[in-house]
Amino acid sequence: MLYCQQHMLKPCIDSSNLSLSFFRNRLRLELLPLLRQYNPDVDQALLRLAAIAREDSDFIEQQALAMWDKAARQEENAIYLNKRQIATLSPALQSQLLRLAVARVLGDIRDIEANHIEAMRSLLNKPVGKRLSLPHGLICQGGYDEITITDAAKYHQLQLSSCPFPTLEGEFPLKIPGETILPGWQVIATIVPEQSSPVIAALRKKNRKQTQQIDGCYMAELDSGKTGTNLFIRNRQSGDRFQPLGMNTSKKLQEFMIDIKIPLSWRDHIPVVCSSQQIIWVVGYRIDDRVKITEATKEILCLEFIKSS
Repeated sequence: MLYCQQHMLKPCIDSSNLSLSFFRNRLRLELLPLLRQYNPDVDQALLRLAAIAREDSDFIEQQALAMWDKAARQEENAIYLNKRQIATLSPALQSQLLRLAVARVLGDIRDIEANHIEAMRSLLNKPVGKRLSLPHGLICQGGYDEITITDAAKYHQLQLSSCPFPTLEGEFPLKIPGETILPGWQVIATIVPEQSSPVIAALRKKNRKQTQQIDGCYMAELDSGKTGTNLFIRNRQSGDRFQPLGMNTSKKLQEFMIDIKIPLSWRDHIPVVCSSQQIIWVVGYRIDDRVKITEATKEILCLEFIKSS
């Protein structure tokens, strides 16, 4: 107003600027005059505070940008933040990295408030799989090693695209010996005498898991006398238990998957080979200890799961 008086200008007045229904107007018309009664120089004090805050913010942003390549990676429409890297940083740097990630996914950080950033930071200490829904369709989820930030439209597609296991629904009998064709899989089952197995000696000597993975092919060797030949394949079910190789007691399949850090979005896609009595192989991960090859094994059941196009 003073500027207009000095230059003999007649400004246009927007009546909404005088309405106390707007928060900004209440600050300007009610709070600031009250503060000036306590400190006539409050305007200059607030300007100094703003300048200091801007300088601090610029420095923190520079530090965050400098370590971006170590703490973050971007693939398509998602940002992945390394939890271990971020956990060692100050809260200010953690928050700034999250803001940068949001800006790179959404284009800006409009409507992303301090409480949203704090909720995202909390995922560093929350159980794996905890997910936040944020403004503008933003999804933030904590994984075992990373925090994923993406938009909701791409979230489901992103989760499935990272899973190495084709979608498998239903229950399928396994032809033993022979070949079984499933959606996304070709399963080959052979039975060989113990002395014919080319890897049996190495498996015993090295105490390996009696499973292998080579270029999308998952293989396991089991004691045929213990598994039987009446086997079938299905997805996991509620209440599933098995005895992972090396353990002397059974364990919930869900707990096993959590312990070895299988992503939540993968778990329903993993084939499970079963007999009528038990799970014998969680494909790609672990056989049941009760069907492992031992010195007493007479015949070996060799199973190969090959991903098909």
